[in-house]
Amino acid sequence: MGEFLKKYENKYQAIYESSLDAIMLADEHGFIDCNSATLKMFACTTVDEFIGRHPSDYSAPTQVDGRDSRVVADEKIAHAYKNGSNLFTWLHRRANGEIFPAEVQMTLLKLTDGDIIQASVRDITERNKILEENASYIHHLEKLQQVQDVANASPSPDASLHNAIDEIRTIFEADRAWLIYPCDPQVEYLEIPLESCDPQFPGASIKGQKVPIGAQEADLLRNTLATVEPIIVCPMPKDVVTSEDYAVQSQMIMAIKPRHGKPWLLGLHQCTYERYWSA
Repeated sequence: MGEFLKKYENKYQAIYESSLDAIMLADEHGFIDCNSATLKMFACTTVDEFIGRHPSDYSAPTQVDGRDSRVVADEKIAHAYKNGSNLFTWLHRRANGEIFPAEVQMTLLKLTDGDIIQASVRDITERNKILEENASYIHHLEKLQQVQDVANASPSPDASLHNAIDEIRTIFEADRAWLIYPCDPQVEYLEIPLESCDPQFPGASIKGQKVPIGAQEADLLRNTLATVEPIIVCPMPKDVVTSEDYAVQSQMIMAIKPRHGKPWLLGLHQCTYERYWSA
């Protein structure tokens, strides 16, 4: 029986030390042991540096709900002692002060010399990032569907384009949305075939007119064509004509490249305040 227990203990110790997850043991006073993955995760050098502390010492001051980490940690531990386990997300803090989100699995271990808690901690920073990116992607698809629905419901191609630009301005809560054609730094003239404006901030009012293109405008078109991401300007430089003539405080532009014909330039203006645009 003693040999069996010894083999079992050795097996558990091997699993404990080789786990990629941080595993730690705690009693009612604090941590009493941890594996090497714990030291790496919490930026500690030795086991002695990590143990002897309350879990809240390795936590953000408050959790996502705004409650004090010491109070919430004691509640989580009490739940595990009472129910045998507890699974939850947590804001942990490394020894260097870095805060990171984690998934924590607490399990009650009933030992001959007293009950203790085994906690397995997994850093979920990358998982959360993927979830946020997926949510952002779905949000973009939903907004694109809104624009398509509005365009499809329009009675004519001109009305379709006009309604689509109105919908884009509404979705982004911008003060002005506009299209320039062509988005080509080599041409001598540009046209602004369409604008959608808040009544407080009228646009150029030059629909159908040809506007000479200067070196500054050519550079803007060239930079826009060179990237697939929107170009955001905030705050607007004082030497840019639109910043004063049209009360523009922030701008976001991007090239639209149809299968046929030259690219277009889609632009959004925020005039009421300096807006740090985000996707």
